[in-house]
Parts: sequence; C-alpha cells; structure tokens
Amino acid sequence: MKQLSPESEPNSTILFRNGGVFLAFCRVVSVATAILAGLMALFVIVALFPLAGMTWARALQALCWFFGAFSFASLCPYLWTYGNRLSFYHVQLDPYGVEFLFGSKANPQPVRMAWDQVRAVQHMRIAGAHQYAVLAKDGSSAILSSSIFFHTKKIAQLIAARAHLSIENL
Repeated sequence: MKQLSPESEPNSTILFRNGGVFLAFCRVVSVATAILAGLMALFVIVALFPLAGMTWARALQALCWFFGAFSFASLCPYLWTYGNRLSFYHVQLDPYGVEFLFGSKANPQPVRMAWDQVRAVQHMRIAGAHQYAVLAKDGSSAILSSSIFFHTKKIAQLIAARAHLSIENL
C-alpha cells in the first residue's frame, strides 16, 4: 500500500472513517450484552422461586443478579448507538482544506477549514486518551479524540503538515 505524504501529493483527497472491524465489534458486544442480560434475568427468577424456601441469602443472590441484568441491559443500547454514531464520523482532507463531520445523520454539524485558516493543531492527553484540537482563525474548532476516532495522531500530523504548522503539546 502506498503511503500518502502531504508534501508529495498536496492535491490528493484523503478520507478517514472509523474502521468496520471496530464498528462490528461494538454491535456484536451490544448484542452479547443483551443476551447476557436475558440470562441474568433468568437467574433472578431461578433464585426467587419457589418462594416457600426463601432465605436472605437467596434474596441477596436474586438482587445481585437483578443489578447485573439491569447493568447489562442498559449497556446494550448505549453500545449500539455508540457504534452507529461512530460509523457516521469522518474527516476529509482535500486540496482546499479539511472537513470534519462529527454530528449525526439528522444533524451533521460539519466544520470546514481552509488550509490558510487553520491557526493551530494542539495535542493534549486527558484521562489517558490522546486528544487533538484543530483551531481556526475565525474561532471555530474541531476536537479529535481517541475515544471517537481511530487514527487521531495520523490525522493531526497530516493536517499540521498540509497547513504548514507544527503540533503544539499542551
């Protein structure tokens, strides 16, 4: 595979999206949590019945299984929507500038910056995650975080190179 260099091919268009393997992983884990939540709910029923032999230990066991089932059941839709949201995100570098699309299909919220309007590319490490902020001269900004995008460092390096800037470490 040919490596794209911003110096050798400044007129090329590069589109970055999140990988399909990661998105499939989010969806598979979401379905797995739903199955586990259903199985845990069955354990709640098994721990509660028959009611004639109820003890405090069985009641505590049923309560623990219930909280586990509830936790997994609430995690399932979150992971599914997280995977759907990440599948829409993209960053496009073209000869005229960079476009960030981090909204949703209903509300895309694109941020477009021409190369001469990029003021700075800043790197921060927040809570163990790498975060890059691309700041424009007009005050607009886009934040690339490793929790929402896969190749944040590579994207930030290409943006800085095409805008003839260096990455500032904060």
